[in-house]
Amino acid sequence: MKHNESSETKRGVVFQLAIDWFIPLCVWVLVMLLIGLGVASKSAKAVTPPWYDAMEYFYKAKTTWQCFSKGDWAAVLEAEPSRRPPLTALILYPVGFNTSIQSFYFRSTFVPILLASLALLLPLAFVAVRRLERILAVAIACAGASMPMFYHFEPNRIELNSKVDSYWGLVDPLLAAFSALAVAFVMLGVRRRSWAVETAGWIAVALSIFIKPAGVLIAFVALGISWAEGLIRLLQGIRSKSGERVSKRRIARLCCYHVPMTLVAVGLCGATVTIALRSSFLGKDNIELFASGSKIVRGWLTGRPLLPVLLGILPETLGWFWLVALVGLVFFVLLKIRSLLDSSQVGLTVRLTSCTLILGCAVYWWWFISSPQPRYLYPFLLIPVAWLSHDMFNVIKRRSIGVQEGAVAYFFAPALGVIILLWMPTPPTAIQKLLGVNLTAGTFAQDVNLGHRLLAECADQQKPLTLYSLAAGRDGVAISVQQYLRSILDEPGYSFNGIASIDWRRAPGVRLDELVSSDLVLCARWIPDQTEKSFLVSVVKERRRNWYRMKATDSSYEFSLYRDACPRTYFEEVDAVVHCLNTMTNADGLQLIFDGDLRAYRIVDRDKLAAALARWAGNVRWLTAFPEHNKSFLEKHSEDSM
Repeated sequence: MKHNESSETKRGVVFQLAIDWFIPLCVWVLVMLLIGLGVASKSAKAVTPPWYDAMEYFYKAKTTWQCFSKGDWAAVLEAEPSRRPPLTALILYPVGFNTSIQSFYFRSTFVPILLASLALLLPLAFVAVRRLERILAVAIACAGASMPMFYHFEPNRIELNSKVDSYWGLVDPLLAAFSALAVAFVMLGVRRRSWAVETAGWIAVALSIFIKPAGVLIAFVALGISWAEGLIRLLQGIRSKSGERVSKRRIARLCCYHVPMTLVAVGLCGATVTIALRSSFLGKDNIELFASGSKIVRGWLTGRPLLPVLLGILPETLGWFWLVALVGLVFFVLLKIRSLLDSSQVGLTVRLTSCTLILGCAVYWWWFISSPQPRYLYPFLLIPVAWLSHDMFNVIKRRSIGVQEGAVAYFFAPALGVIILLWMPTPPTAIQKLLGVNLTAGTFAQDVNLGHRLLAECADQQKPLTLYSLAAGRDGVAISVQQYLRSILDEPGYSFNGIASIDWRRAPGVRLDELVSSDLVLCARWIPDQTEKSFLVSVVKERRRNWYRMKATDSSYEFSLYRDACPRTYFEEVDAVVHCLNTMTNADGLQLIFDGDLRAYRIVDRDKLAAALARWAGNVRWLTAFPEHNKSFLEKHSEDSM
C-alpha cells in the first residue's frame, strides 16, 4: 500500500514538473530552432569544401562509417587520416555519413551550440523552483548558445580583422561543448550524490580524448571540479552559527563517495588513453608531428605580450555579454568579501578560486607548451563559465523581481542578436564586430575555380603533377577541391601532389630546389586588383600595423613590405619570393595559367627558372635561414647563370 502511494506521489511530482517546465522549455526549443534555421541558411550558401583540418575530419567521418559498414570496429582508430580521432564522426553523423558539404558545415556548427546550451541548462534545471527562475535558467542557457566561439564561419580577415583562427568544420567548438556537458553531468552527480549520473559524466569525459587529445587535460579539470564540489558540499554542511568544526564523520562521508568515483574516473580515462596510445591516433609519428608543429607556431605567436593577446581574443570567444556578467560576479564577491566563508557564500568562493586556478594552468599550457591558437582555449573558457553560471543564477535569484526580470532580458539579448544576424542576408559588419562573431558565408568561389583549373591542368597533361605552394592560408580551398572530388566523392582522374614551404616537420622556409622541380607553382597575387577586398591588401595592412607597433617599442626595427627589404622572418622570406614570381614572364620559364587573388603558374623551362631565381636570390640580403636551406641550389645555378 505504501509502495503504491509513493509511486503515485513520484508520478505526481514528475507530472507537475512537466507542467512547470513546459513553457520555459518551449522557449528554449524555439530559440534553438531559430538559431538552427539561421545556421542552416548560412551553411546553404557555402561553395567550398572543408579545407585543412576540417577536410580531415570530414574524410575521417567517411572512413569511420566505412569501417562500421564492414563490421570492422577495431579499424576505426586506424582509418585514414589516422591522426584524427573517430568520435566526431559519431557525434556529427550518428546514423551514417553523407557527402554534402553544406550538411557538414551545419552539423559541425549547430551541434556544439546545442550541447553548450544543454551544459548550462541541465545543472540549473534542478535548482530553479519558481517560474521566473526557470525562465532565467533558460535565458542563461540561450546566452551560452550565443557565445561567439560558435559563430566563426568562413575566414574574413579584411572586413572583420578577426583575432580568432577558427572557422566552421573545425572540432574545437565541439570539444568545448561536449566537455562542458560531460563536466555538467559530473557536477550534477556530485551535488545529488548520484553514482549513475556522475559515472555517465566520466564516461563522456573519457571519450572526449577521441575528439581531440586535449581531452586528457579536460579529465584533470573535471577531476578537480568534482573534488571542489565535494568540498563545497562539506563546508556548506557546517553550521556556522554554532561553530561546529569539520567532523571526522563528514570527512569520511566525503571520502566514501569521492574516492571510489575518483577510481572510476581514473580507470575510464586511463583506459581510453591506453587505447589511444596503442593506435596510430596517438602513435609516435603523430605525437612528433604535433610537437614539431606546436614548436613552429609558438615561435611565430609568442613574440607578442601574453596579456594583450589573451584580452584581445576574449570578446571573440566568450563575448562582451559574458565578460560583463563575469566581471559583475567578481564585483559581487568583492562587495561580500567579509562573508565569503559563510555557508551561503562558500560555494562561490571555492568555485571562483578553482576557476582562477584552472584558467591559469590552461593559459600556461596554451602559451608555453601547446601552440597559442585561440581556439585551443575554447574548452577551458566554456567549462568555467558553465560552472560559474550556477553562482550567477543563485546571486540573481536572491535579488528583487525587477532585477531578475532585467537579468532575463540581459541573457536573452545575445541570443536575439545572433538570431537576427543569422537571418539577415548580409549582416552588418559593425554589429558582427560588436558581438564578436563572423557570419561570412558563400565566399571563396574564385578559389574553388582555381582548384578545378589545377585539376584540369593535370587532365590536360595526362599525369599527376606536383604543386609547390607559397600561399599558405589560402591554398587550402583549392587543395580541398581535389580532396573532395577524389576522396569524398571518389571521382577518378589525375591529381596534383602539394608541397609547401612549411610541412610542420622541418624548419619553415622556401627551398628553391623543390620549387623548380615541381610542375606548378601557386602564390598570392602581389599587386592587388582594383578592389579593396583583395587578399594581399589585408596582409599589407596587417604588416603595416605590426611595423608601427614594433617601431614604437624598438627604434632600431627596420621593415619593408616589399622585395628590396632584408627578409628577417619566414613570412618576409615568402613575401620576397612571391614578389619575385609575380615579376617573372615566359622568358623566365613560367607561364601564368590562373590569375586572381591567387596565381597559378606552369613551369615550362626549369633551367631558365632556376637561373632566374639564382640571379635574384643573390641580390637579396637574407637574414633568415634561406641561404642555408638553398646553399647547394645557389652554388650550382649561380655558376650556370654567369
